[in-house]
This record gives sequence, structure tokens and C-alpha cells, in this order.
Amino acid sequence: MLPEDKKRDFEEKIRHFIRWNSLLMVLKANKDDDLGGHISTYSSAATLYEVGFNHFFRGADKKLGDLIYFQGHSSPGIYARSFLEGRLNKDQIENFRKEISTH
Repeated sequence: MLPEDKKRDFEEKIRHFIRWNSLLMVLKANKDDDLGGHISTYSSAATLYEVGFNHFFRGADKKLGDLIYFQGHSSPGIYARSFLEGRLNKDQIENFRKEISTH
């Protein structure tokens, strides 16, 4: 079991990775297609989201779990977190917001 100060340091490091990954996703999506969205919405709420994910939100496979709606503008951070958790792969991240045709 990690001491509390080490847990906080570890959570902060994860939060930095998620912010960085979400920033890169937005920049890449905006470079060619202007589909990236708003990075500032997630950045300003990242700590709140991470505290929720790490300490309060609970999923469930065979029983009721938390259902959470995320504002679309904050989705880059949620996608970036899902990537770090292994829920999304590299191809899915690289196609952020390209699920539908833009033509």
C-alpha cells in the first residue's frame, strides 16, 4: 500500500499524462479537419474528473453502476484517459471525432 503523499503524486502524474494526450489529440484533429474541440474545458476540470474517477465513480459489470454524462467539449480528456486505461487503442485515438464523414 502506498503512503498518501505517494498516491497523490502518482495521481498527479497520471493527470499530467492525460492532459498532454488530450492536447495532442485536439491539435492533431484540428490540423487537417478542424474537428478537435476545446482543450481548455477539460484542462480546467481535469482535477475534478480525476478525483471522481479515482475515488468516487464506480462502474459495474453485473450490477448497477454510476452513469456519468460528460460535456462534449471535455471529451478529449475522457478519450485520453480511456487510452491510458487500455479501453481505446491507438487507431481509435488517432481517429478522434472522425467517426462520421465531414463531406
